[in-house]
Amino acid sequence: MTSDPTPETPAAASVSPGLILTLLESAGGATGAAAAFDPAGHLLEVSSRLSTLWAQSGLPSVPAGAPLSDWLAALPLTVRQTLETIGAADSVGITLRRQTAADGSCLLTVQPLSGAVDIAQTLHEARRHARTQEDRLLQAIEVMNDGFALFDDQDRLVVCNRPYRRLLKRIEAWIRPGVSFREIMQAVIDAGLIDLTGKSAETWIQARLISHRNPRGVLEVRLNDGRILAIWEARTPNGETVMILSDITLRRRAERAVAQSEVRYRQLAEVSPNLIAVTVGGFLRYINPAGLALLGRTEGSVLGYRLADFVSPDHEAEVNRLTEDGAPEARPDWDVTGAGPVQGSSWTMVPVLRPGGELAYMELAGVPFHDGTRQGVMLVGRDLTAERQAREAALQRQQRLETIMEAVVDGIVTTDDAGRIEHLNRAAEQMFGYASAEVAGRSLSDLVDGIPIGSGDWMVGAIEETMGRRATGTTFPVELSVSGVQLGGQIVYTVVVRDISERQRAERALRSSEARYALAVSGTNEAIWDWDILSDRVYFSPHARDLLGVDIAAVPRARDWPLVIHPEDRPHFRDQMIRHLRGEEPYFSCEYRLIGNLDGRERWVRHRGMALRDTVNRAWRMAGSVGDISAYHAALQDLRVAKEQAELASRAKTEFLANIGHELRTPLNAIIGFSDAIRSGVFGPVQPPQYGEYARDIMDSGRHLLDIINDILDVSRIDVGMMVLQPEAVDLAQIADSALRLISVRAVAAGVTLHSEIPSGLPSYWGEGRRLKQVLVNLLGNAVKFTPEGGSVTLRLWQEEPDGTLCLSVRDTGIGMRPEDIPVALTPFRQVDNRLARRYEGTGLGLPLSKAFVELHGGTLTLHSAPDQGTDALVRLPRRQPDP
Repeated sequence: MTSDPTPETPAAASVSPGLILTLLESAGGATGAAAAFDPAGHLLEVSSRLSTLWAQSGLPSVPAGAPLSDWLAALPLTVRQTLETIGAADSVGITLRRQTAADGSCLLTVQPLSGAVDIAQTLHEARRHARTQEDRLLQAIEVMNDGFALFDDQDRLVVCNRPYRRLLKRIEAWIRPGVSFREIMQAVIDAGLIDLTGKSAETWIQARLISHRNPRGVLEVRLNDGRILAIWEARTPNGETVMILSDITLRRRAERAVAQSEVRYRQLAEVSPNLIAVTVGGFLRYINPAGLALLGRTEGSVLGYRLADFVSPDHEAEVNRLTEDGAPEARPDWDVTGAGPVQGSSWTMVPVLRPGGELAYMELAGVPFHDGTRQGVMLVGRDLTAERQAREAALQRQQRLETIMEAVVDGIVTTDDAGRIEHLNRAAEQMFGYASAEVAGRSLSDLVDGIPIGSGDWMVGAIEETMGRRATGTTFPVELSVSGVQLGGQIVYTVVVRDISERQRAERALRSSEARYALAVSGTNEAIWDWDILSDRVYFSPHARDLLGVDIAAVPRARDWPLVIHPEDRPHFRDQMIRHLRGEEPYFSCEYRLIGNLDGRERWVRHRGMALRDTVNRAWRMAGSVGDISAYHAALQDLRVAKEQAELASRAKTEFLANIGHELRTPLNAIIGFSDAIRSGVFGPVQPPQYGEYARDIMDSGRHLLDIINDILDVSRIDVGMMVLQPEAVDLAQIADSALRLISVRAVAAGVTLHSEIPSGLPSYWGEGRRLKQVLVNLLGNAVKFTPEGGSVTLRLWQEEPDGTLCLSVRDTGIGMRPEDIPVALTPFRQVDNRLARRYEGTGLGLPLSKAFVELHGGTLTLHSAPDQGTDALVRLPRRQPDP
């Protein structure tokens, strides 16, 4: 097939339509036709023969003026693809060519085929070429390692290779061109090839048909013989399906083996106490929990970073070099086989910067690896933080001890077991006037007198007084204490030397003072004592023996004195003494029972004293007195007995009142009953009528007397602890309404206005309703009683948050009382004397009983009042739970 040269397509904006048409007719030649399109694909002009040739080829008609996309869409798919790929294509009876200019405009030309001979020749060449290509394709398919199969658009097998039949050997007889894909799948199921664990055969076939018709990547199928097949499918443009079938059993086994190996090694790494990490390209790709703990970070904040990012800046270069992935031969500290560091290589000490600036220390080593796909470095690190801290702590302790030795006020001399001086601290140098180096190696006897030399003669632990010798030759009194310690197989002795010149002068002055003091107190009932704390020796004045009944010679030291103290009083004595010696108390004073070791008599004594302290506030001496106060304690005991007797008398009085109250209630009930019967005329009219009035007065007086007796009985029960509540769930709002109704008659008679503020929705309270009502009646009655005519009384209820406490308030505008009279008003049988009180009868029991009933409920009753300002009684009742 040939075609004429195609002229360059003119631009629509600069060429007239007539000229474009002339050019198209020329481009199509005598038998052909052409069409021109602008860069957007819009038709510019078309030659007259195009529609005729288009129709003769059997192609669908295209409307006049249609864009390029419509002309191309009318072509068969294969023709359109060929035309778009190479710019030319043959269809039925025509040849099409497409040329595109630089600006995107397009020229489409159509030429008729040259004739029947040319058509036959072309068809013959095309068939021969197709057979050649088909043979090549089949040969290529047969030499494939994987199974190949092609299914047409009706899902029938077109062709497959030997590996495909071999992989499905049990159903090889079924595998032939024309058989449907479903029939092959049914044969696979019938032959028992597929592992159907957990699925039915029909379910598996339906799922497989869906995946076959809608391929989505690679599908893996497990066979009953253990093999695993990977299936890759794709749809061709003409609706055919290409299938590639691969046996990936060995690959999956290898992957599982590798995965299991990785799991084992990862588990080992996870439980390792040392840091194990992997870097690739210098960046961390894995780190175990021990490594994260060492760095003090989380996995997300470490992976993807360089290890050098977490070390001190002066070690970054060293860590970067250790984690490089360079060639092994460039790393002299690594074995080129990748087995690990070469013999003799050392670990690297690296300081680690933890979050917050804390430093940790580790020893780090690296091993290169190459797993076929990656090259990196495996790192191993040991946490040396605790070891380093221990060394630093030991060094600090040593420095502290040296600092303490240099700072103490006492001289410290260290010697060997032969008494040869090894070191003097600063205080010893100042005390003796020698530098430490001057006396090193000399005998301790050059500094102090009377100390025997030789390990067998040392008095370790003993405190001795002797004379020291200065470099100037002068002597001074010293006190020595010796201790020994085993160091490196050799005994080293530490001798503490204290200059006691000032102490001896003070002791002499004290003895003189004691003599004067002893003379002054010789006529008193106290003994003088003096305690040398350092030597633990105690001095008592001569008359202490007779005064205390103690053999002083049997208690020569302070540690012996608790032996004569009553065992129950020893802890108190010891605590008081320690507090004074520590400086927590300025004076020591303690009363305790002393048991004389001469007469065995028990005495109460008062032990007093005060310590003398040195320049560093350390007690070194203490003196004071101890006196017999048995008579004072006997008087106290008498007072206690008298108090107990008074309490017994009060209890007897209370019990008497309770008994007499019961005796009075029986006749009173009869009086009240019969007077009420007479007043109401139960047995007929009362004549004369005045007798009815007398009966009512008798009944009112009896009821009043009964109320008084009941109050007395309640006070008696409370005093003896016999009052027991009978709690239940009660509605305080209803109780308040009932109390207001009872008091309203009295309030109207007194000309007092009652107000109430009782919100709805208050919770129920666990208590005894009768006693709570009695509290409110007493409080309201008192408020009305002491409020002049024209005044008012207000009752309020509310609940406090968040503890749920219920509050009741009774406030009046009455005469009030002084704050100091409030305790009197709350005391049984007492009344505050005022002018209105005398107008009303009363026993003074209402407020005390109300307070007792509130307290039995776990609550409080408080009064706030001032003269002529009224009184506010506040009751607070905390929430209570029912008894279990």
